[in-house]
Amino acid sequence: MLKEAAGVMALLAALAMSGAGCQRAQSPAPEPVMKKVASGGPGLPEARGPAAAVRELPRPAAGVPPDDEVHRRAMAGQGAEVPEGHGAPVRPEDLDKNPLPLKKKGLGSAEELARAVTRVQGEEARRRFEEGFRLTFCADRARRDLARARAAFEALLKAQPTLAEAYRGLAYVALSEQFDVAQAEAHYRKALELRPDYGEVHYALAFLYSMSDRAKGAEHFRKAMAAGIPDEQGLGRLYGP
Repeated sequence: MLKEAAGVMALLAALAMSGAGCQRAQSPAPEPVMKKVASGGPGLPEARGPAAAVRELPRPAAGVPPDDEVHRRAMAGQGAEVPEGHGAPVRPEDLDKNPLPLKKKGLGSAEELARAVTRVQGEEARRRFEEGFRLTFCADRARRDLARARAAFEALLKAQPTLAEAYRGLAYVALSEQFDVAQAEAHYRKALELRPDYGEVHYALAFLYSMSDRAKGAEHFRKAMAAGIPDEQGLGRLYGP
């Protein structure tokens, strides 16, 4: 009896051990632990679609001349403030009746031309001066011809070397054609040497010196205002009343 009992107990133990082994064999293996890394972290590039097309900005046309007495502040460089209303179009009723129209009043106007032409000697010379002036300051920029204007002023100076108004014209041409500030300044200073009270020239130099020598600019601005020149470009904001 004892032998039989011991055999039963051994059988039960063996069965128990066998069942436990089967159960362990059927248990699924644990999955490996995986770290989830967030995209876009430091040093990790983000997925991107096709690069957006870059829109090319329009480039300014080369050699476009300035269209007013102070020659467009942006072209004069170095961050000068552009006055409000700068470059505003002239209304047709504010132009004179000429194939090369000028604005009636202000800088480079028919009013300035009428004053200047009285200083020119000779009928033919006056005709040539008016042509050069209109080719320089015509309100319709497409009709300006700076090469012809320069030739007219230079011819006038050969006959009348003391004509300050021709130097004023050449200065504007130098700035408009090649933006030659040094040459323009030399012409303006020669005009003042011949005519110290030349208001339009004082105003032009007030602008030019606003970029480099405010003390000189202020003096020219004061003289321009004393001569009754309109402050079309708002230089009073730089130099004060």
